[in-house]
Amino acid sequence: MGTWHKDIFLIQPKRCVALPGFFRWPDAPLFVVQSGITKTALSMLADDLAAELSINASITSASADRASLQIQRTPNSGRDESYRMSILPTGITVHAPDSAGAYYAVQTLRELVRYYGRRLPCMRIDDYPDFERRGVSLDCARGKVPTVKTLKSLIERLGAWKINELQLYIKNSFTWSEHPDIGTGFSRFTPDEIRSLNGYAKKHHIRLVPYLASFSHMELILALPQYAHLAELPGAMGWSNGTCLNPKHPGSIKLIDELYAEFLPLFDADDFNVGCDETWELGRGKSKNTAKKIGTGTVYLDFLLKLHKLCDKYGKRLNAWGDIVLKYPELIPKLPNDMMMLNWDYGAKGSRMGRTEEFARADIPVMACPGTSGWTVHGSNLKNAMGNIRNFVAIGRKHGAKGVLNTDWGDYAHRNFTGPILHTLAYGAAHSWNGRGVKESGFTERFFAHFVGTPALAMDYKMLGEVAAILQSHKASPASLYHSLVEPIEGKHTRFADQLDPISTTWHYPEYFPATIDKTPRTALEEIIEKLNGVNFDIELPKQCSFEKLALDEMQTAVEMDILAARRSILAQDLRSGTSVKSATLKNWAEDMTRCTREFKRLWMARNKSLRLSDNLELMKLATKECVDLARR
Repeated sequence: MGTWHKDIFLIQPKRCVALPGFFRWPDAPLFVVQSGITKTALSMLADDLAAELSINASITSASADRASLQIQRTPNSGRDESYRMSILPTGITVHAPDSAGAYYAVQTLRELVRYYGRRLPCMRIDDYPDFERRGVSLDCARGKVPTVKTLKSLIERLGAWKINELQLYIKNSFTWSEHPDIGTGFSRFTPDEIRSLNGYAKKHHIRLVPYLASFSHMELILALPQYAHLAELPGAMGWSNGTCLNPKHPGSIKLIDELYAEFLPLFDADDFNVGCDETWELGRGKSKNTAKKIGTGTVYLDFLLKLHKLCDKYGKRLNAWGDIVLKYPELIPKLPNDMMMLNWDYGAKGSRMGRTEEFARADIPVMACPGTSGWTVHGSNLKNAMGNIRNFVAIGRKHGAKGVLNTDWGDYAHRNFTGPILHTLAYGAAHSWNGRGVKESGFTERFFAHFVGTPALAMDYKMLGEVAAILQSHKASPASLYHSLVEPIEGKHTRFADQLDPISTTWHYPEYFPATIDKTPRTALEEIIEKLNGVNFDIELPKQCSFEKLALDEMQTAVEMDILAARRSILAQDLRSGTSVKSATLKNWAEDMTRCTREFKRLWMARNKSLRLSDNLELMKLATKECVDLARR
């Protein structure tokens, strides 16, 4: 028998049987693919072989006797997106009922090549996904908008992890010709960029699913004078015109219709996420009298049904977050059964996860929506993230959920990076594809082995991911360092943010802008500094691995930002208690923060469009200047 190890896979196949012998790649292998199957994955495999083994493969749709790899489409041979791959001494064959299955077979083969190199042990793999929808949602609504190049690079990685859906959360970050003022001063996607992303995602068997705030989280639009009359409760959450549309004003649904008219035709996907979560002001403002008569839940449902009609108009299936419906569970039987509820919960033991069953019992299609726990932290709340994903996906599988949507957010100016969440996106992908088969022990090591060629960085990543757990073990918020990095040492905790544009992503929700700098015990801060001081993600990677190298740089900068935040918290606590602090200590912090700010700017610009970067840079510079000024006293 060929020697192979079951634990090598990042995305574990359903069934893998060892066969006798080995297959050895020739110097110039021929890939033969049946007409009708996309060649995208084969091109990726050919690039791998060339870069890693100096093997020059060619791809053809013509029949050939001496093919090293043959891919055949065999309709009705299995479930959608399934495949059978046989690796024999004489060659590799893939049978799949559709192009997606063939694509995923080649991604599995790429994992084998990455581990074994030129000589592969023979085996037969039979594989298929647990869920029909395996998605990722990225926040593009709070100032940070990735470039098309960044998103295409990410799409390639997501496809390799067998993700088949990507949502980009948009509030105002799109250019509407009929509403040109929306998003002014913010980076925005253009229609051509969305079309380009839609087409590129399709090549990797990923559906680009539109996601547009349509009821709540409308503060950046309502803050504009011409839309102020549509607000439910001006002043709510600290925003000039609140965050929620007045569902009773006819102009609200008219505005949404006009936004949909330009936005939705750009997407081929049948599904559309309308948001509709966290309608905090609903029933407290202009809809208050109606809510008293028929109930706030019914007011919510009435507007949701209007959105449902709009989705029908544009040929989309309505997807909506489930938190408000679960707040008013009497609404569940009244929901259309051709919609999709998105049940979200981001805690490892969150109570809303189990309520997935309520939708399933009512025959309302539902998705389980965990999170990366990668927001309001510089790195990742790793233990919570993995627990949340693992537990929620299992609950979704138990109750027949249609899919999994792994979410990432950017609260408070989106200072968190892409790099630290890639591990959790891969972990979510592994559970979405074959949850029972995930090898929990060593997953992080396997991720780094596949991602950058060495498992050694797993320990460094776990150290970075442990920061939140250390804070929580000392009864502090896991978000405390994120905020403390740029919180004033002296004066009101909003003193720096008050100097910025009031229509800014810095605030998130001004009513709840946190003060954390003196709330974390010194013992926790010192423990974090000690643990992180030895963390190092600086390794050499080939030039073609620029995406991965940038991710490691982001992880390293996340480490530096956590250390700086912990040091600043100690400085603040000493100064506020009257303890003397040396001028040199304050100057050293300012110098280190200046270097970190430069690196933060470089990393932002390497992945994202430029607008709203200034929000973060200004906060970081104000924090630096404060320490310089304190040192001069």
